[in-house]
Amino acid sequence: MQQVRPVILAAQFTLCLTFQVFLTLPLLAGENFAPDSSTTTLAVLDFKNNSGLFSLDGLEKSLPEMLKTELTRVQSPLLVVERQKLEMILQEQALGQTGALDEKTAQTVGQLVGAQFLLTGEISTTGARLRIDCHILKVATGQVRSEKVIGPGPEAIEAMANLLASNIKFNLIGEGTHRSNLRLKKYPTTWLAAATVLASAATGVAQGISHNAYKDYQSASRLADIEKQYNRAENFRKARNGFAVASGVFAMMSLNFWLKSRAGENTILATTESSTLPSIQLFAGCTPSGEIGLRWRWQF
Repeated sequence: MQQVRPVILAAQFTLCLTFQVFLTLPLLAGENFAPDSSTTTLAVLDFKNNSGLFSLDGLEKSLPEMLKTELTRVQSPLLVVERQKLEMILQEQALGQTGALDEKTAQTVGQLVGAQFLLTGEISTTGARLRIDCHILKVATGQVRSEKVIGPGPEAIEAMANLLASNIKFNLIGEGTHRSNLRLKKYPTTWLAAATVLASAATGVAQGISHNAYKDYQSASRLADIEKQYNRAENFRKARNGFAVASGVFAMMSLNFWLKSRAGENTILATTESSTLPSIQLFAGCTPSGEIGLRWRWQF
């Protein structure tokens, strides 16, 4: 039995190696996401305020810091270049840290700081709403993927940064899901809709009992039965009216909260644009016990 075990382990190792070679081939057209499959390095530049509003100038530095915090909040294979190192490189190259760097210069900066990806962005307004455009540059190839979020205004900047960071993380390491919108406030619309259905059902039941009791009242011959069925019919009639009113109130509240939930001041919208076709990479690995594990990442 002990002689057989090395043969089994050798077969498991061979199988794992075969899976590793086969599954790391892209399923769709595209390059490897990063030279090192275990980590992805990102450098974040200050954003550029294109809105013309002086009140938004503070977001040029604070917004990238919010993104860094969100991107590194949970342990993941995503590493963000330290701000001090980035500023030192920019000073040495006589460049101002701004999201207005052209593509060639941005690639150079990314190479100098050892980042696989570079994050730049602009802040602007669309009517009365705040818009943030973020560009993810792949340093090795110059390919760009853009993420955009539009929210009600600066008061929602933390939620906007949260949604933007979540979508950036999905683009870079395939973590989580790509979200197209975010509701700032959660209203009990579902619960009120359920209450509306239950109140409506109770209305129907009370109406049925009241109707049957009224029929029994009309057909009763004994005085005691007449009084009993009459009272029963009246009580359930009143209950029916109460449930009907409650059903209407719940329905109105549910509609009101549904409209508020989808109002512009409560909604952050997100979209993505890419200059290249996406691809999916699968990776296989083996544990010491011989178990095979798989993981995937979204690439461009």
